[in-house]
Amino acid sequence: MKKFLFLVVAAIVAFSSCKNSGINDPETPGDELTQPSLVFTATTEDAPNTRATFNGTYKCAEWELNDVINIDGYHFYAGSAGTTTTFMSPATQEVRPTYVHSYSGNNAGETPDKLVDAAGTATKWCASYGDRHWSFGNDCYEWDIVVKLDAPAKLYAIKLWNGNDTYSYPGRRWQRIRVWGWRADTWNQSGDSWEVIKIIDNMDLANNQNDLFAGTFQVNANKEYEYYMIDVINVENGNTMQMSDMKFVYELNEGSNNALTMDNAPFHAYFPFTLYDGNTATATLPAHIEEDWVEGKFNMPMYAESATTDLEFKNLCAVLKITVKSDDIASVKSIKVSSSNCATSGTFTVNAENAAVLDNPTDFLQNLTITYNTAVETDAAGKVFYVPIPAQTYRDLLIRLSDGVSYANDKYMVTKSGTDIVVERNKIYAIDFADNYDLPLQGTRSATIGGDDVEVPWVQLWEDGPKFAAYNVGVTDGQPESYGGYYVIGGIQDKGNDYYVENVETLPTEYDTATRLWGENWRMPTGAELQGLIDHCDIERVVVIGSHAGTRFTGRGEYAVCTLFLPATGYCAGGDVSSDYAQNNADFEGHYWSSTNYYYGVGFKCLNLSRDNTSVEEDMSYRNMSVRAVVNE
Repeated sequence: MKKFLFLVVAAIVAFSSCKNSGINDPETPGDELTQPSLVFTATTEDAPNTRATFNGTYKCAEWELNDVINIDGYHFYAGSAGTTTTFMSPATQEVRPTYVHSYSGNNAGETPDKLVDAAGTATKWCASYGDRHWSFGNDCYEWDIVVKLDAPAKLYAIKLWNGNDTYSYPGRRWQRIRVWGWRADTWNQSGDSWEVIKIIDNMDLANNQNDLFAGTFQVNANKEYEYYMIDVINVENGNTMQMSDMKFVYELNEGSNNALTMDNAPFHAYFPFTLYDGNTATATLPAHIEEDWVEGKFNMPMYAESATTDLEFKNLCAVLKITVKSDDIASVKSIKVSSSNCATSGTFTVNAENAAVLDNPTDFLQNLTITYNTAVETDAAGKVFYVPIPAQTYRDLLIRLSDGVSYANDKYMVTKSGTDIVVERNKIYAIDFADNYDLPLQGTRSATIGGDDVEVPWVQLWEDGPKFAAYNVGVTDGQPESYGGYYVIGGIQDKGNDYYVENVETLPTEYDTATRLWGENWRMPTGAELQGLIDHCDIERVVVIGSHAGTRFTGRGEYAVCTLFLPATGYCAGGDVSSDYAQNNADFEGHYWSSTNYYYGVGFKCLNLSRDNTSVEEDMSYRNMSVRAVVNE
């Protein structure tokens, strides 16, 4: 194991972290959202001339025009650039947009126009799976609605209300949406002038039987659009979606009111504004950040508290300055930073030293991933990436780089100093990335494939867990996303019917498909080992590698550097594969055999994958399914 000593480089400037809403919802839904009228003067903590970026907003040792801070749940905008600037908030207006068109079908009497009609929560838009239509050649089916404002405006947020029976059918709540803006003067049904503004994932909609208000979701369009389209990409469960009312919140050019006064002091201010929603007791260092990479710019949370309108922002965290060279990885799409003993994200409070103190500092499952909107090509000299982490004592830091193309290209390292690593607030720690992970969690084992000796990579995802092969039995190109063969229990014929039936608890070695095709170093996993993927791993159910959809499993703690991708291969019946999910990943399924019998030899346990679920079930031995082998030890 290579040893890395952290080099303290400098104190820096920062930004802050919190929840997604950022809007103080009125007590009575439908009232105009209010914004504060106080003007604040803000300065930044002394720092070198470096910059920070978050969601396209750049923060440096000097404020920039239109930087956004959050003060007790309200948004304020920088009026100028400089080390000191004034922050003020424009007024917003809340309206139901006008219905224009929908590419989707609908249930009778519950058409898309009901979502924005004057009846509000008295009606609803409800549609089933069969009503979804292909939209603009995108990568999935969607329900969609096109609406317009009276005049072009920057959409600030969307407010949603559940249907009057959503409480009884919670699976119909929206889970993932995409927001588009129309950039031409006149709208038509061609898709050429639509621009994606925002994709909102993992929507956490309230679901109260007595209060239909579901929540407020930020869009923060950086352009004015007159026409907007909302795609509902996924619902929580099932094939039916619904919502009873939708309102748009957008900024007015001028005007304000007295939502905040000096009576509200002391004031609590955060940068970036997403760190705090104004409705909870604590702020949040986010687990996922999406941003543009710009040389010399980095993320850094800040916080200020004042009894007056003068705000002095302090850096909440430390920063990792990670240099990545082309010898390490050709391009970087995302960086994940975790630890085997500490969290790197989560809710926090601010202590007397102005540091963010996590509420659950030892929950190592709370980690941080930064995803760049465009993959960053590295070079021989190295590209620098800045990652903010809480000031804590770490046993180690696990860094995973991904190019966004194939998880097989991911690179890992564990940074250790030989002793615990004490990370202090307001300092930069320099790290030269190196592919030096040498714990026995990954390796290769020989197999005989098609008469040739092949070294098959394997990965271990939890303590004492099996070592899973990197690709399926039957794969000939060595790619994790390739499908491989479809086998009956005990069989070795791809799409064949040579299955084995005997009343035994575990499939005998002489009938183990993996052993028969790859040799004695490999076997099929047991049902308990497949269940371990669910019990011991973080699961991403919809991952596309190349054009192949599937499910990715990631270990936890020190195993967080290890991932396993299982493509959605479908199943084979009568010699025909159920579907080609390389071409259609809007909905998918995958099935992987275990060696564990459950019913008189004619039924065995298997791992089932779908867009909405991952489970171990039972199926009949004569079905043709995929096999992902494990090392036979």
